[in-house]
Amino acid sequence: MVQAIGARWRIEEDLEACKALGLDQYEVRGYRSWYRHLTLVLLAQAFLLSITVQANLPVSSPGPRSPRIALTTSEARHLLAHLFFPAPSSASLICQWSLFRRTHQYWAGYYHRRRRAKSD
Repeated sequence: MVQAIGARWRIEEDLEACKALGLDQYEVRGYRSWYRHLTLVLLAQAFLLSITVQANLPVSSPGPRSPRIALTTSEARHLLAHLFFPAPSSASLICQWSLFRRTHQYWAGYYHRRRRAKSD
């Protein structure tokens, strides 16, 4: 039962991510146009997923690495939107903002879990 509930949660998350890409924004009259729209949305989702997989691969680089959460598809979509539409004033500034945001999310989650563990 727990496994079925967990699978349902994952499906809902995937559906919400595809809705952000426009899965629910179609007004078509025929199957062929609906199928084309669905194919383009799923292709965009696959593209974002490939970006996140490549970004989250472990890299053996010298020196300490700051802790941060892994890059998600919604964060990758947000970054691409700011990098390409409209033209950015500074691409490195946008990338640094993303690193800061993910580091902040990591530490916020860490302290939240720590506080919850102390209260139990």
